[in-house]
Amino acid sequence: MLSERVIMRLVELDNVEYKRILTKIIEDIDLFCKNNNIKYYIEGGTLIGAVRHKGFIPWDDDIDIMMPRNDYERFINSYNSNNSRYKVICINNSPNYYLAYAKVIDTRTVLKEDCDTGIELGAYIDVFPHDSFASKEDAVKINRQVKIFRDILLAKNIRIERSRKLYKNLILMTMKTIGGFWSKGKLINIINNISSSQSNKEPQVMAPMVSMIYGERSILPVDYFEKTTLVEFEGIMLPAPFKWHEFLTSVYGDYMKLPPEEKRVSHHDFKVWLKSDKD
Repeated sequence: MLSERVIMRLVELDNVEYKRILTKIIEDIDLFCKNNNIKYYIEGGTLIGAVRHKGFIPWDDDIDIMMPRNDYERFINSYNSNNSRYKVICINNSPNYYLAYAKVIDTRTVLKEDCDTGIELGAYIDVFPHDSFASKEDAVKINRQVKIFRDILLAKNIRIERSRKLYKNLILMTMKTIGGFWSKGKLINIINNISSSQSNKEPQVMAPMVSMIYGERSILPVDYFEKTTLVEFEGIMLPAPFKWHEFLTSVYGDYMKLPPEEKRVSHHDFKVWLKSDKD
């Protein structure tokens, strides 16, 4: 007798539903980290949202967290034993993965981004390793080394678009050609190895070296992050760096000031669907 087949249907999610799913993911991460003594803290726009809006920035649509390198390694190697709905994906468990940091995805969703991910994604939270360094000077030098490989990896993930200016496509093609000498996996390993190269030294500063979106402003004193404090985010209490004010001021300046109305837009280009077996 033939077994019954379940045909999955995809239901597109609106922004409110998507944010609700992200909130469920961070709740699961938070519980797992508490139960396993893994340190993490919200950062970036997520932290600004918590401080300024007690939740998501209204026009934003993501959650970012950071973990000290040792906690990050423990997390990515143990979280997937937690349950089947939420999964961490990274180069350690997904050979075709495309970033130097991890994501936690909701496996009951499908997300399509406007870049060459090479893997199936779901609604996700970005998880960044937070590396430590013996001095700011050391961190600056290491950032200059890592940036070369970060830029090559980024180029490998970006499509050539006719709508883009010619000179930008030429630069992108050049970077892709250079990147042809390494697989994405090799580049990711190089980035992480260099980024964590001072993990056994007495730390003075910390930085999210695998991304460094805000450049050297992200290199900050280790005492900003030694302890955490709780802040409200969408009705739940989440850990933030103890010196969150100093952190946000160093990176963003006057973080309580709203940007001009024309800049209050999402910087992400994707669509998300929920997998459903209902007709």
